[in-house]
Amino acid sequence: MSQKAIYDYGCEIVGQINSKRKFFNYDEKLFKTLDLLSDVSHPFIQHCIREQKLPIDNSMRIEVIAKLGQNGWEMGWHQDDVSFYKNSRKHCEKYGVEKYKMYGKNPPVYTMVLYMNTYGEDFLGGEFCFVDLEIKPMKGIAVFFDSREVHCVKKVVSGTRESCVVKFYKN
Repeated sequence: MSQKAIYDYGCEIVGQINSKRKFFNYDEKLFKTLDLLSDVSHPFIQHCIREQKLPIDNSMRIEVIAKLGQNGWEMGWHQDDVSFYKNSRKHCEKYGVEKYKMYGKNPPVYTMVLYMNTYGEDFLGGEFCFVDLEIKPMKGIAVFFDSREVHCVKKVVSGTRESCVVKFYKN
């Protein structure tokens, strides 16, 4: 399956997913206290849930990932929950599907991407794309979405793109 086929698949499911997309400014002071070992009870996460009315349950667990995308870095069309790809490395290799983690039986339900620097000032390229929308990252902006949504990150052509990804899992 080509990257075009994955994109086309994303176009087909855009209307099927009960979209929970949200775009908002996040509190940078609270964000600075978030670290890789934080959990859903962290004040920053609770603030986002409360202020943005995110559909997050306090029993969920989170995974915090810091990402630096340097010159040449990109992520092809994919889903974070990878359920479409049957959780199989062989399947991913056979169809050229990008899969960044083996989630097993408990894939993430939601993903939140927090941008730590700005397109056009700190880096070029690296746009975040849903099949129906392209986002040029800006420092202090967060994107929250259903992990089943197909998306990609275009190639960073100069500079370093910095983001923080938070994945939400049901226990």
